[in-house]
Amino acid sequence: MLEKLPPTLGGESLDLDTGAKDRYRAEADYDSAGDIRIWTPAPIKDREEGEPEALNPNTLLAANFTLEYLCNDGTYQGTARSEEGLGPEPSEDNEPVWFSCAVEGLGGSKDDKGFALGWSEGKLAYLVFVPDRETLTPLLTALRAAAG
Repeated sequence: MLEKLPPTLGGESLDLDTGAKDRYRAEADYDSAGDIRIWTPAPIKDREEGEPEALNPNTLLAANFTLEYLCNDGTYQGTARSEEGLGPEPSEDNEPVWFSCAVEGLGGSKDDKGFALGWSEGKLAYLVFVPDRETLTPLLTALRAAAG
């Protein structure tokens, strides 16, 4: 699906990583115009049982968001559980969820600020980062058109 995104958006060229390094993750990066990350459940080893097990999309969404970011105080919205409002929490529930919030630290710099939107659908977890809410609409429109 990401291969169908436009080659430029908001004056920025598309840098596409469709899983050459990690077949369970894909990313479309438009530099300052935002990026889209998609994960599919990957088998992991349960330390006690030793049996491979896959994380569900809701847990993937929570884990991948909180590895890099936390929501700014008072900005969290969504159906994904978040007791402290800092981001979605892992969940064994397989029902689709979504969340959005303002974040700081985009690109590894505390001076960078932006907006995050994440959701789960089917077996996939989606995470979108943009510098501001106005940039979100063109990026989601392009993603929706690519999805058909």
